[in-house]
Amino acid sequence: MTHVHEDEVLARIAQGLIYTESEAACLNSERRTEQIFDYNHTPPREAARLRSLLVGILGSVGERTVLLPPFHAAFGSNVHIGDDFFGNVNLTFVDDVDIRIGSVVSRDIPPMTVALGTPCRVVREITDEDLTTRLAGR
Repeated sequence: MTHVHEDEVLARIAQGLIYTESEAACLNSERRTEQIFDYNHTPPREAARLRSLLVGILGSVGERTVLLPPFHAAFGSNVHIGDDFFGNVNLTFVDDVDIRIGSVVSRDIPPMTVALGTPCRVVREITDEDLTTRLAGR
């Protein structure tokens, strides 16, 4: 495997160009892995530390977020959590599913889908147009 410089991968991601999951996973992987490990081993009474770690791991974190450890994320910087979020133990975040506000997720959601409702259900697959819009930041 050819070594790819981190800046090169970040530039491709920002431009919406193709990159491999293994290239993306290597970006800050050691730091992120340590942060997730720290989060998953921090006592619940240390709420301020848990929030600080979560803010460093994920793309954005809303107010009154509760995420019970352990949780798992391969590329957490693409995960955005809104206000009043509750995540139960063993939650795994992936960045290829769009789950809408107010949804109650109680089972796995397939990749490349849009899901919503209570209980959360898949309403459609993610299209190429969705991906283009997401990459453009709209």
